[in-house]
Amino acid sequence: MKKMALVSLTVVAAFAAQSQDIQMDPEKMFQILKPKMSHMYEVMIPALEKTEKCIEKAERKKDFAECSNYMMEAGREFMPKGMGQEPITEEDLKDMKWSEEERAKVLRDIRRTKEEMKKMKECIENSKNMQNLDTCMKEVGVAR
Repeated sequence: MKKMALVSLTVVAAFAAQSQDIQMDPEKMFQILKPKMSHMYEVMIPALEKTEKCIEKAERKKDFAECSNYMMEAGREFMPKGMGQEPITEEDLKDMKWSEEERAKVLRDIRRTKEEMKKMKECIENSKNMQNLDTCMKEVGVAR
């Protein structure tokens, strides 16, 4: 799960890092990042949904690893070169104890992340500038 969560965080961080390397007017930066972020959510939300459905049926740790790769595959497009290129294997999860409790925890995390991403996507799509985005993110409880 840690590796899958890292994919989500790395994807978002990659956009943030791009903007921090360049001293740019926040509004201009917003206009550049808005279509990229919208596209990212269009790709990642369905990947989360596919992962969620897969994990609901996962019976073994190996199944979980295979399910997690839906997120890895979707996230590759948005990650820095060289990151997230190898699929998640059962060996990567050797310290994880697969159980119904663990499955429930993972599913809660995926569902929470999916709902947050949907809120962020809506904010990105409905914002006309950085101020709108900041306000929306705070209002929906996912401040950046």
